[in-house]
Amino acid sequence: MRRSRANRSLVAALRLLGELATDRGDLVGAAGHLQAALALTDACAAPYERAQVLYAQAVFAHARNDCVAAQKSLADARAICLQLGARLLLARVDALATGIGGTSPARYPGGLTAREIAVLRLAAQGLGNPEIAGQLSLSAHTIHRHMANIRTKLDLPSRTAAVAYALRHGLI
Repeated sequence: MRRSRANRSLVAALRLLGELATDRGDLVGAAGHLQAALALTDACAAPYERAQVLYAQAVFAHARNDCVAAQKSLADARAICLQLGARLLLARVDALATGIGGTSPARYPGGLTAREIAVLRLAAQGLGNPEIAGQLSLSAHTIHRHMANIRTKLDLPSRTAAVAYALRHGLI
């Protein structure tokens, strides 16, 4: 318990150092701190903290004028916030996404939804519908339906083509 709390505190410290470096314009320092914080969130299985770091990475990417990376980080953070029910952080994520993209944060290429993007990202990792369902706390049937909707919206013949589309458009 003590180690977990210490790791989460270290994540917060690294994230804050990254945010301060971004504010100062030290993009090299910011990148290092934020990458270290993100790696530590994986090591200590801290999804909320991961969403916070992803939000900070989006701010960093926006400061570099990399709107694609910013939107990707925001989409990842948004998926975590939705899963955790983290409404306050979700509101910050959505506000930044709107400011960066000038559109609704739920708008993605091809009219895909944030949930469909999350399904595509997991499919790109080689997960099948049952595994994706477990990750997103949904039924395998719902995942099947999301994949069908994705293929219909993008007019694609297969799951593989959908993943390729997502890669080409920087969604994963």
